Amino acid sequence: MNRRKEGQSERAREAMRGSRAERRLETPYVWGSNEHSSLCVPVSEPVHIPTRLLALRSNFIRAIAVHSHFSVASSASDELIVWGAPNGQPMRIAGPESISGLGCTRTGLLALTYGGEVYSWDKAVGEYAGGRGGGLSARQLHFRVDIVRIACGEAHSVALDETGTAYSWGRGTEGSLRCSPLP
Repeated sequence: MNRRKEGQSERAREAMRGSRAERRLETPYVWGSNEHSSLCVPVSEPVHIPTRLLALRSNFIRAIAVHSHFSVASSASDELIVWGAPNGQPMRIAGPESISGLGCTRTGLLALTYGGEVYSWDKAVGEYAGGRGGGLSARQLHFRVDIVRIACGEAHSVALDETGTAYSWGRGTEGSLRCSPLP
């Protein structure tokens, strides 16, 4: 194992100690319009009161992310649980080890590990959540630095490194990939 990987593994262990990932998390709560079955509840109407997401009650959830068409959670067993259009039933896919953060675009998702690695699933996540997709596999996005945060928009993503430098990629319309310096 090279020095960078050793450092990442140690940082991952340190991040897990005393963090939310080490404590028992309650079952997530959901509410909203429930369009595209994105809430994973047995009704198709909007849910106006925060309601426990019982479909995930037997999972230790580390991270969760939502989009209008699907949602995703990562479990302590390194599975990604994806649900949404058209039927809202949760589907499981293998994820990388030690996921610390998730992000959803309209058709794909990102996962960040405690070791600073970023993984991407593109274009078929919504179909997979609806039970129509085949097996999904992740591809690792390679950065020359360790990533500490990720975020996603409709069709673009941003990663932040340890120094505060932001990296963006995606469709790039309406200024979503760069911004002018602040005055």
